[in-house]
Amino acid sequence: MPLSATPSTPSLLLAIGTGFAGITTGLTLSWPVIWYGPLEKSSNSETVRLLHGSYKNATRCIPPMLLATTAFFCASKYSSHKTLVSLPALFAFINIPWTFLAVFPVNAQLFRKEADPVSVVDKDNSVNALLKKWMYVHSARILFAASATVLGLAELLH
Repeated sequence: MPLSATPSTPSLLLAIGTGFAGITTGLTLSWPVIWYGPLEKSSNSETVRLLHGSYKNATRCIPPMLLATTAFFCASKYSSHKTLVSLPALFAFINIPWTFLAVFPVNAQLFRKEADPVSVVDKDNSVNALLKKWMYVHSARILFAASATVLGLAELLH
């Protein structure tokens, strides 16, 4: 689609969805970029505490961002092609079930450790293994969000 002086409604919706997807990519990528290095040097109890605090903050913004991203991508597709399915929307939305199926079980194991005394948690050898597992399953969320962003940009430039 050539660029025009007045973008169409589907293009505006697609641009907004792509913007939300990009923000979501940045938010999901920020955790490992900012925290992973310092957490490797932290005590186990501090690692669990910081991860849980970050999780609480993320739950306030990322799920609404994913839903908004999905909604804008679907609205764009529907308003232009009379279908509700778009590949960028699928990549954005898949983060939600992936989080429930793959991330929450690891979170639950880590967050249960907050109830234990600090001295017990700091000697617990499973914390680092759980953190590595969390980073592995979280990296899929980054990939899904980045895919939605790239595919949204590709549709915008098409």
